[in-house]
Amino acid sequence: MSTRQRHQRGINLIELLVTISIATTSLTVGVPSFQGLRISQDRSSAIIELVSAVRLARSEAALRGTPASICASSDGSTCGTSAATDWSSGWLVFRDEDGDAALDETDLVVKTVQFSNPQFTLTADSQLGSGITFRQFGYPRASQAGGNFAYADARASRCVNLTYIGRLNVADEACAQ
Repeated sequence: MSTRQRHQRGINLIELLVTISIATTSLTVGVPSFQGLRISQDRSSAIIELVSAVRLARSEAALRGTPASICASSDGSTCGTSAATDWSSGWLVFRDEDGDAALDETDLVVKTVQFSNPQFTLTADSQLGSGITFRQFGYPRASQAGGNFAYADARASRCVNLTYIGRLNVADEACAQ
């Protein structure tokens, strides 16, 4: 007599339940960690974009020998009002040919940055308001030096300070009032 060997095909119920429980545990632990990573990356992205835009405006002013400005923009084509301090939606970098610190038809937009992430806020203090203007040698206006941007999200806050020579310093704590 010959005995036939049975070959198992598929999986049984125990194997299926073990696999589902491992997947559930992995997702329960992994998804919140991923959301934290995403918020951290958004924070870094926003601050890096701000620093690079300020560097660009500063270098445009020094390179061209004419004023250059960066202003808050909610629509990507116009600057906010002078009283607007919310930079969360984005900003514009432009050559300010007439030096009036306002985006006119004679000014050339060099860079546009837009954000659609409601997870963070980026606000400027009254010294910076809705814009920063760099004079022809790359220095900000004297009244704007020492101004701060306050960044905040669900997990952290940062203070970004404009120095008198036009650089931004990022601190890992909230701005002092």
